Amino acid sequence: GATLMAAPGRAKNPEPAVPPFPLSSYLLANLKADCLNKPFAQRCHDLTTIIEDFPAKELHAIFPWLVENIFGSFDGIISGWNLRCLQGRTSYTEYNVALDFLSPGGPMMKLVYKLQAEEYRYEFPVSHLPGPVKTSIQERILPECSLYHNKVQFPPTGGLNLNLILSILWPCKCGAQQ
Repeated sequence: GATLMAAPGRAKNPEPAVPPFPLSSYLLANLKADCLNKPFAQRCHDLTTIIEDFPAKELHAIFPWLVENIFGSFDGIISGWNLRCLQGRTSYTEYNVALDFLSPGGPMMKLVYKLQAEEYRYEFPVSHLPGPVKTSIQERILPECSLYHNKVQFPPTGGLNLNLILSILWPCKCGAQQ
């Protein structure tokens, strides 16, 4: 059970030492609030700390929100970090912070590997991937990389689903090639 602590002066009404709801809900609520209140560089720093310090179970719960927060929503309502408009000449600090965070050895990929080690899965439509990647997958040509093993499902109905973890690679990789 949870450890109970008595609040000063209120021994009859003990208060729990842990939040009354799951830690992942608390973490997600704080991250959402930080998006509105903290500068970009500070948010990335905080995310880096969270990715390093929290277990995969808690990170699994925030991952879909984090991906949408960074890359935007499929419906376009959430623009994310607006990575396509981020330029080193005009926003040097933000550009470098984003580049470091999303780099192959950066915190976002560390999160991907941490979640893959626990075999968490996320569905992601191939139709939302960049053109060349989408075409490659539709032609059933996959790169020789451990990140792809057992990730792409080719259902008999003809539709395609791709594990969301893989989609993290493509916006970063495509942006680096431009």
